[in-house]
Amino acid sequence: STIGNYAFAGCTGLREITIPDSVTNLGTNAFRECTGLRKVTVGSGITQISGHTFYGCSGLTEVNLPETLTTIYAYAFENCTALKSITIPNSVTEIGQSAFKFCSSLTSVTIPSSVTEIVWYVFKDCSSLSEINIPKDVIMIGKETFSGCTSLSMITIPSRVKTIGRDIFYRCTNLKNVYCRAAILPQHHKDTFVFFEHI
Repeated sequence: STIGNYAFAGCTGLREITIPDSVTNLGTNAFRECTGLRKVTVGSGITQISGHTFYGCSGLTEVNLPETLTTIYAYAFENCTALKSITIPNSVTEIGQSAFKFCSSLTSVTIPSSVTEIVWYVFKDCSSLSEINIPKDVIMIGKETFSGCTSLSMITIPSRVKTIGRDIFYRCTNLKNVYCRAAILPQHHKDTFVFFEHI
């Protein structure tokens, strides 16, 4: 029923893991730096991906998450540099700080409409991320969320966003257009935007 903290950390020869539905507790750092890991399937017994669970799994290319998942904690997939896409289930309401930081091959990510806050550094230095859709009910975008996303050229900020953190577009060298659907400009630092237009 439990995979403990650091259970398989550093098992560089591990190629694939299927977590059965009977497992209800996945410990922190459980698969940390399993650099040979290619595919992960998480069973329906899991509601939370703990902090640093797949941190540094640099060979990981496929992740299948269950519809029972509600929380992805901080640093869960940080430094998964081979991960190209991930679908986050609609059941997820919270994505932690730096959850996908340094996922440099990530080109596509689906954020469910149940998420209302995108916290600090979540997609920092995802340099291949060219497009991202922010759910309409998001009210806050945290500091440096998209910093270093050098492939990002356009982004739309939904109407309910009230706060935008500092440097969310820092080093977004190809970002040309930032559109905002809010009637009132969200609270933000004066240097936040490369270009800003109300639509």
